[in-house]
Amino acid sequence: MMERPGLFLSHDSSADRFSAIEFGSVDDGVPDEHWFGLSEHVGFLMGSPFGPVIGFVVKDFSELDLDDEDHEPMWDGPRFEVPVLGLRDASAAEVRLAAAAYLDGEPTMNRVFFSAAIAAGEEGELDDAVNHWRACLETGDLMAHYGLGYTLHELGRHREAYRHLRAYTEITPSSSWAWCWLGYTCAALGELGRPAAPTSARSSSRSRAGRRPMPVSGSSAWTGRLSVQLDREDAGKHFPPTAPWVDRPLVAEMSLTGVVWCASRCHDRGGWTNAHCSSGWTGTSTRPG
Repeated sequence: MMERPGLFLSHDSSADRFSAIEFGSVDDGVPDEHWFGLSEHVGFLMGSPFGPVIGFVVKDFSELDLDDEDHEPMWDGPRFEVPVLGLRDASAAEVRLAAAAYLDGEPTMNRVFFSAAIAAGEEGELDDAVNHWRACLETGDLMAHYGLGYTLHELGRHREAYRHLRAYTEITPSSSWAWCWLGYTCAALGELGRPAAPTSARSSSRSRAGRRPMPVSGSSAWTGRLSVQLDREDAGKHFPPTAPWVDRPLVAEMSLTGVVWCASRCHDRGGWTNAHCSSGWTGTSTRPG
């Protein structure tokens, strides 16, 4: 019998967005080929380009028409377990119906803490933000590794930040922003200091994944400075001695790659997911035929 994924539920009521993703996975920074879009409202997330399905995301959750023929696979497709809802063998449509009744328009607790962490960070209350990110993480939302990591970095607690940012790059290795912040943190742990762009060349934005540094204008000087910090020959200096298993030159190179990708690709990108400078399902159908 095929094993059924156990799903973690997340509902952002302000955006009317619902996700039900296998525990231990996230839908942030996922490559396009991992998505199977049924319609502009529903996408199945796969563990690889070839499967299996490990969850799904719904936009316009409160208005979703489950009788639409495009959504037929939600009834007769993959089966899931959802402990919070007491479901052990449920279709995506059954999960959606049960979740709507259970939530009654309210956000899940991870999103309450997530929003509180973002708000505290924007107000400069970083210690409060850390507490909210920890609470979010403890609900099971692994995206909080990223928010907690960059917040700890900004507080100068780089060894603690490293643990969470490294974990997030392992959970979602395609997330260039996670590699970017890991690069900042690794350099801060070394002898060369923190490779940060001037304040005038950075901005922050509210998004599903939290804060993302971005150059306002030309990025060559910005990324050039970081390339000095993360040169392959010096990469070993930027990792704590407690992580001897890391391929240090590779991770340093990937961190730099993330920064270059962000600087060159994340300007004025449209689309449901791409607006967040992240790859993934764009809200269009990818069904054959």
